[in-house]
Order: sequence, then C-alpha cells, then structure tokens
Amino acid sequence: RQQEEGKKDIIIPHGGDYLFPQDEVTVIGEANAVESMGSYFGLSEKKLSSVVIVGGTLVGRYLASILQESGVHVRIIDDNKQRCEELSKELSEVTILYNQVIDQNFLESEKVKHADCFVVSTPDDAENLYISMLARRCGCKRIMSTIEDSNYTLVAGDFGIDFTISSRESAA
Repeated sequence: RQQEEGKKDIIIPHGGDYLFPQDEVTVIGEANAVESMGSYFGLSEKKLSSVVIVGGTLVGRYLASILQESGVHVRIIDDNKQRCEELSKELSEVTILYNQVIDQNFLESEKVKHADCFVVSTPDDAENLYISMLARRCGCKRIMSTIEDSNYTLVAGDFGIDFTISSRESAA
C-alpha cells in the first residue's frame, strides 16, 4: 500500500483489512495453496519460464534447484570459477556463466531483460544494490535481491528492487 510517493506500507492483514487497486500482495504458504490464490482473485496465471540469478550463494543454489525441478530455465552468473564448476556439477539443467557480476555489457549481451525475474544473491548488500541498478538499466522488469542489512532494505526500492529477501529475517 502506498502511503505517499515512493513509500510503501507493509501490513500483515487481519479480518478487517481490505485490498485496494495497485496494492501488492505477497503470499507465503504451501505451494498448492499459493498457486490457487491467483484464481481466487480472478488473476490470470503466468508461470515463470526463465530466471537469471547473480551469485551462486546458498540462497542462489537453493532457488536454482527449486526452479530447475519446476521446469524453469535458470541461468546463474558468478565470478568465482571454482564455485561455477561446483554449480555445474550440482545443477545439471542450469546454465552456469562465469563472468564478472558487475558488468552491464555482459548482462545486456546475455539478454537478461527477457528473463521473467532477475535475482541478485551475492554475499555483499552494496554489490547487490548496484547489480540491481544495472539490471534495471538493462530493462529487467522484475528484480529481487537478498539484503541482510535493514538499512539497505529501506532504500532498496530506490535502486529498482521490487522485492527483498533476508535470510536472517526469514529464519526469525
């Protein structure tokens, strides 16, 4: 819910709350229940077909594994050669790309703007913000990023990030 220009109010709904036009809703739960929510709201279902993940971290690996099992085309970009080799053995259906992660020309050449979602998951929050900005400049429409520092989370939207994920907050 937008309070004022550019600021979003996050709520956990209760019985007396309402959805308004332009509200964004994140649903967390069992896969089958979450998948059925779209039809409940009268929304057309659009399944992911391709995702780009920057960073072969544990979060990136786990996400790629889940998406691979769901038949989504996944590409992981990482700047650590040994990690890329491990990822290619671990994730047989995922395309692993060894390259600098802060490289707009490379992102454009990989046509990342055509991916349904661009996920940034390096261990460095500041780097994640910067890569997210590059992704937005490349034309990516949906950008998610891992952000651990709550101070960075406050400005994530200013950097073109649609959704942030914190492993610390998720575990809490």
